[in-house]
Amino acid sequence: MNSFSHYTKAINTAILQNDPRPLIRAFSLENPPVSPRLNLSRTLPSPWDQILLFHLSAANSFYSQDYISAYENQAKCLLSYLKVFPTHKRPFLPFIYLLNNQMISFAIKADQTLILQGKEPEKAQQAAWNTNKCFSACITDNISEDDSSRKWGTYHLACTLFKLYFHLHSFHLCKNIIRAIEASPLPDLSQFSIADQVQYNYYIGVLFFQQEKYVKASKHLTFVLENIHYQCKKNRMYLIPTNMVNGILPNQKLLEKYPTIKNQFFVYINALKSGNVKQFDQALQNNQNEHFKNGTYLAMERVRLHVLRRFIKKVYLISKTTRIHTDTFVAAFRFMGLVIDGMEVHCILANLIHKGFIKGYISESHNTLVLSKADPFPLAT
Repeated sequence: MNSFSHYTKAINTAILQNDPRPLIRAFSLENPPVSPRLNLSRTLPSPWDQILLFHLSAANSFYSQDYISAYENQAKCLLSYLKVFPTHKRPFLPFIYLLNNQMISFAIKADQTLILQGKEPEKAQQAAWNTNKCFSACITDNISEDDSSRKWGTYHLACTLFKLYFHLHSFHLCKNIIRAIEASPLPDLSQFSIADQVQYNYYIGVLFFQQEKYVKASKHLTFVLENIHYQCKKNRMYLIPTNMVNGILPNQKLLEKYPTIKNQFFVYINALKSGNVKQFDQALQNNQNEHFKNGTYLAMERVRLHVLRRFIKKVYLISKTTRIHTDTFVAAFRFMGLVIDGMEVHCILANLIHKGFIKGYISESHNTLVLSKADPFPLAT
């Protein structure tokens, strides 16, 4: 258990030696904290007296499971530190990360308490506002080319904000962070830590995925896949549907490296390769709850267009003609085990033509698909 003098010594050492490591050790929650003292101004300069007072109050509330009080005091602790943070540089970034992460953790637990009390959960939203202040304190540091600049905390805190916005389902707020980064004279992202690069590319990729901009999403998510531990499944949850939407199947090397990809998407991959619409529909129905939960259902619906395109192309190759009556497709669907009438076939063909998966037109008077003689099945994206 830390003694009170342990905290004051850590703070004074950090101030004198410009070294945050004693602070990080002292302000961690690994050991039960001491009780706060109201009059700290005699032993600590301002605002460190308030920083310590609020932190100890937050830590004691946390250990007594009063998460609302823990959040409120930790938020005050963080905001008090932000008063002195502009005088600190890059070495103190891990300390502000620590204070901020503690505040967010308390905020989420506080919201759970508020929900149980029948009240509106609001602490995570407040935590996002406070985190934004930390982000601003980093991105606005004018020493942009200096290795000691606080700007080196920009991407870390941006990703912390993204994570909070995702938690709050406030995805639109991510745009403000992206714009701020694009407008700032930051060092190139490649100069930041690989952890910052991976996290930022992940969130940007997911945002593009949600906007159905699958080509851009694939670029960012592929970078993540190539630079994360093989056990990280969350990125692959978005990357594989993204690539399949673009008509790109996971290659054999990828499947061998990540067996979980094969287990998750094997049926879809086979269905897409063979144009087996029934197999794809059954897999999508069996896994629809998981896809809805992950936000990948709409992407898999778009992948279905590729399966339909492959199916129509197979019928075309068998028929060996660019003019195919809709009854031929009705029969082909029934042979596969799907009962679809001529009107449904008409709608499917019209949609594939409209989306750019098929080049041609439908002759209404003859109920016939008339395909282009030049590249009738372009790979739409």
